[in-house]
Amino acid sequence: MAIDLAVDYAPYVDELFTQESKKDLLTNQDFTWTGAHSIKVYKITTSQMNDYKRNPGPGAAGIANSRYGEVGDLAATTEEFTLKKDRSFTFAIDKLDKIGLDNVNAELASKGIPQEAIDKLQPIILLSGSNEEKLETLKTVLATSETGMKGVEESEFILKTVASLGVKSEVELDLTLARGLNYYTGAIFEVKALDVQIGSISGGGRYDNLTGVFGMDGMSGVGISFGADRIFDVLNQLDLYPKEAVNGTELLFVNFGEKETAYCLPVLAKMRDAGVRAEIYPDSAKMKKQMGYANDKQIPFVAIVGENEMAEGKLTLKNMTTGEQSLLTSDELLKTVRG
Repeated sequence: MAIDLAVDYAPYVDELFTQESKKDLLTNQDFTWTGAHSIKVYKITTSQMNDYKRNPGPGAAGIANSRYGEVGDLAATTEEFTLKKDRSFTFAIDKLDKIGLDNVNAELASKGIPQEAIDKLQPIILLSGSNEEKLETLKTVLATSETGMKGVEESEFILKTVASLGVKSEVELDLTLARGLNYYTGAIFEVKALDVQIGSISGGGRYDNLTGVFGMDGMSGVGISFGADRIFDVLNQLDLYPKEAVNGTELLFVNFGEKETAYCLPVLAKMRDAGVRAEIYPDSAKMKKQMGYANDKQIPFVAIVGENEMAEGKLTLKNMTTGEQSLLTSDELLKTVRG
């Protein structure tokens, strides 16, 4: 769907924007979809994130969960609680996880927000329970707000759509995720890693009039950015790198010198042609150093070729896990490495 949309709208976008204006528009987002209305945008967003979460790599299942907020619900609080001209209160609410409720309330008071309004905000700040229970609470708290009820309706739609897609990670409705009221117009979201004390590793939101500032009204979009450094830290802390990505070599040929290398290279090429990730040590270093290299890279097999092997037209294969050694032809070597 995203590709089709990009194709459908590409001529209009290219006609409207110069390269520099496109660059400025997308500076803070890694991915932005434009040109789709509400239902299509939500389907693109949830399906793309679902694909990422279903196939993040071996060992990474359940690494993250998503927090989701709705700008309409928070915009309604500005109407309901007479804060319409000053949305800076959202910055305080967004820090609830970091500074706690008492400090959030104190910061709200320091901004000149009346105590009556702060008291009325508490059901929003302290919203708890399942997503369904939270929505029922919001229906009561925001019953007199047309904007708020629209936000609740959109939230229900998104959560039902996500559920129908079978997203494995938990999706939590959280109205303290309160950033971006000045530019986001619908769903806002962030992704947090489980089992690691770190901030969000991904986030973004919906813009109803993304291109309006450039003169084309009515073109919506959803943007998402990924925190590469934080994702790197999470993978390191949880040791979630797939072994085949980090230690890709399956077979190392020991290098004893020019003659031995010349004998090994055709066999090396044969292994690679068969799909075996193989390499030869770059110089004729001491055996201990080469075997240490194989151990450090967790290479499971090492092929050793000396005068005896060349005389017989074979190779000695060492299993680095069991220590077992076998004298094999190149075909037998391939069969053994491939398992």
